[in-house]
Amino acid sequence: MGALVAFAVVVVTSTFVATHIARDEELAEAVRSGEVLTSTVLVASLQALVNGDPQALTALDDAAQVRRRVGSMVATRVLTRDARVIYADDHSLIGRPLSPKPPAIPAAPHATVITVDQAVSEIGRAATGRMVKVDMPVRLPDGTTVRMFLYSTDERLRTSESALVVRLIILSTGAVSLLLLLNLPVSVWLLRRVGKAHLERIRLLSNEVAAADRERRNIARDLHDGVVQDLAGAGYALEALAGTLPGEPDSTARQMLDLSHDAVRRSTRALRTLIVDVAPPDLSSEGLPAAIADLAARWKRDHGIDVDVTVDLRTPVSPQAATFVYRAVRECLTNTAAHSGGRHAKITIKSDPDDVHLIAEDDGRGFPPDTAERRRNGHIGLNLLAGAVADLGGRLHVDGRQGGGAVVRCTIPVG
Repeated sequence: MGALVAFAVVVVTSTFVATHIARDEELAEAVRSGEVLTSTVLVASLQALVNGDPQALTALDDAAQVRRRVGSMVATRVLTRDARVIYADDHSLIGRPLSPKPPAIPAAPHATVITVDQAVSEIGRAATGRMVKVDMPVRLPDGTTVRMFLYSTDERLRTSESALVVRLIILSTGAVSLLLLLNLPVSVWLLRRVGKAHLERIRLLSNEVAAADRERRNIARDLHDGVVQDLAGAGYALEALAGTLPGEPDSTARQMLDLSHDAVRRSTRALRTLIVDVAPPDLSSEGLPAAIADLAARWKRDHGIDVDVTVDLRTPVSPQAATFVYRAVRECLTNTAAHSGGRHAKITIKSDPDDVHLIAEDDGRGFPPDTAERRRNGHIGLNLLAGAVADLGGRLHVDGRQGGGAVVRCTIPVG
């Protein structure tokens, strides 16, 4: 894209510069041609015309006719200092003052490009397109100074502009191409270095996730084999002890024992839930739908939230991506239960050849738009989730939902 922009800039700049260079060169050449024509052909006839020689008019007509036939000249005007016409292709103008009266005779000859309308106004006709006008003082042998206007087509100007534009574009394009070619090895090296750095970052992140996953599984195993078994044993012991107590069922001792047994049973259930959260089973492309469905059933049982789940993994996802999606769903459902007050949620998970997409919706109060406000309201997990998504090279958006509630959209690479 940058190369195309550079090429376009070069072409436009070259065209602009070439046009102005060619115009300046051709206008200077028009002045030189006018000076040569005057000094070698016209000056003697003009002197004779000023002296009143009747043959001088014919000589000037013949010279002008030759120039029109072999060159690009269109018209000639010769004026005295008081702007009276002493020679013109149209003899009816001779002896009349030129209207509108031009400014004083210039000190040096110069040429300009005039439009069709200007040409028609000054000489009564115009060639197709622009015209070149030469305004020059002519000093006659007797010391008299007259003023000459030479009008010609812009054919040579257009030809020169086109030729110079082509040459400059070729030269500039070649220079830009050479520069790009010389920079190609550096660009390739930089791209490879960036690619290697990206792959290394992905590798380190994958190792970090794998290490964290192993640590979580070790913690889950220690909890299951240690604390959970002890609590389960304590629960069985309390239940057995309750059956051996004498006295009435509503006695203080039995009530305290029942309360203790219920507390142990709740703690055991909470720890088993925590074990599943810390190390969920079979988080792969094949096991992710079942894991999400179990998560939805648990939220229905524990929090009374109806969760509709749609999982369509047309492209297999890596275990790392599946683990992240599971935790993202859990975080969204946690926010629904703890903060939004919603009673219904919808989880949609789809994958394509590049990314896996998660959309989590609920019918609660929604999220505050400001990140700092979300932190104050206890939505720290969602902010941490956004950081994790960014680390994976993905995107996360939190929006309001039409009709109330919130929508969390998350996209991460499948690999």
